Amino acid sequence: MEKKNFRDKRYEYKGLNKTWKGKLAEAKSSGNSMKIQEAQDMVVLYDSLQLAHKSILNSFYGYVMRKGARWYSMEMAGVVTYTGAKIIQNARILVEKIGRPLELDTEGIWCVLPGSCPENFTFKTKVGKKLTISYPCVMLNVDVARNNTNDQYQTLKDPVNKLYTTHGECSIEFEVDGPYKLLFRGTNCMDFTLAKGNLDRYKNISTRLKLGPFEEDGLVRTASTERQRQQVLMSQNLLDLANHAGHRTGHGHPVPLGRQQLEEP
Repeated sequence: MEKKNFRDKRYEYKGLNKTWKGKLAEAKSSGNSMKIQEAQDMVVLYDSLQLAHKSILNSFYGYVMRKGARWYSMEMAGVVTYTGAKIIQNARILVEKIGRPLELDTEGIWCVLPGSCPENFTFKTKVGKKLTISYPCVMLNVDVARNNTNDQYQTLKDPVNKLYTTHGECSIEFEVDGPYKLLFRGTNCMDFTLAKGNLDRYKNISTRLKLGPFEEDGLVRTASTERQRQQVLMSQNLLDLANHAGHRTGHGHPVPLGRQQLEEP
């Protein structure tokens, strides 16, 4: 329960971060420099807090695998690994029906989606507030909830009489990282992977769908190093350079160079 409360605290900070991003956009529209600075500071603050909570949560999986740990359980670690792998595999199957998966790992899937695929929906509530959702993210989360909801989850209601309430619970959710114009990953100049969608049929974007609870322990990174490791936003000049440098098939698709999966540093 303590771990769940800790996780919920991270969601609270993520919500506040999103709220202040909205305030930042409003401040930029009004041109008020003081409000802009305040909003920027709060965005950085809440983003740092949610990342700090995320890093601690990520260590739990590695902790239960280590002999000598207070909560050592190879069975728990095995269930986490297996469940995470199955979720990513199912996500690939679903994405293949719409677009193209570019890369899969233990924590998410990179993919290119067609231009006809809905990206974001904005709902307006009765009280006048707006709610924006990511269609690809919700689509995958529905699939996860359908296949991984625990309908027998019990919560202690009365500690004295030891009475529990039974309800469905699914705390596994995808998060969106992107979209980006190009995905470029590599270890050196001679060994790299270049992946780009077919611009005739697909948007020039790549979308990262990350799975929260199954991120690898030992690969906890700051926001800046995560962005540096996973993607670089390319300018149009670099896109043109990549088109000339990459080998092409008869259909005009850039062929990835080097290995499809690169070792982590």
